[in-house]
Amino acid sequence: MNIIFVKWGTKYPSEDVNILYSSLKKYCDYDFYCYTDDSTGIDSNINIIDIPSKPALKVWWNKLPMFNKDFPLHAKTIFFDLDVYIRHNPFPLIETSDWSKLTLIDCRPWKDIINTDSNYSTRYDVTMNSTVITWDADNPEIHKMWDHFNGSQKDYFLRKYKGIDRFIQHEGFSYELFSTELIQSYKYQLEDDYMNNPIVTFEEVDYGRSDIKTWIEDDKRNLRTKHTVSG
Repeated sequence: MNIIFVKWGTKYPSEDVNILYSSLKKYCDYDFYCYTDDSTGIDSNINIIDIPSKPALKVWWNKLPMFNKDFPLHAKTIFFDLDVYIRHNPFPLIETSDWSKLTLIDCRPWKDIINTDSNYSTRYDVTMNSTVITWDADNPEIHKMWDHFNGSQKDYFLRKYKGIDRFIQHEGFSYELFSTELIQSYKYQLEDDYMNNPIVTFEEVDYGRSDIKTWIEDDKRNLRTKHTVSG
């Protein structure tokens, strides 16, 4: 089993890669990879896959090459965005995936909260989210996404879609959705009853903000206290 992160540019420091690696490693014995243009400071236990200079892709578009048949991964693969916080073991839910298909986050519950947003039609015209993805890296059906993107219409797709979520959904590729119990959105969904969700995503939030880091540390203390009391 592979776990891979993507780090491009300077938005996320190597520390975010290492923290996510440490928070997941204690729950599994899988192989970890980081697809990056700068491996400086990344934990030596994480295998580095260099982002090539061509094709020149930016930000979230660097997720798509993971679906290339020539990408150096094989078999079951799990991707995590770097702006997620692992509260407790996510793998019992993640490992129920249908590995013959692409599986992504079900973001439909978030829409009930954000559907009054004036930018809704352009920002949330999808029912899934690529914060966490599972797939079989040897599946030819998965490779078709990269082949479709990396052809004569690539520049058109880059202009038309703000991210790979819209590209995958609106270009008609099939996918499955994780249980909504897997993840909560800090910005759109976080509620008092989120405690059972193993992952919190900070999508569209500045993950480096001091108040976010404080919230995470407070939550960690609360979890330790809860574990001590229950134990």
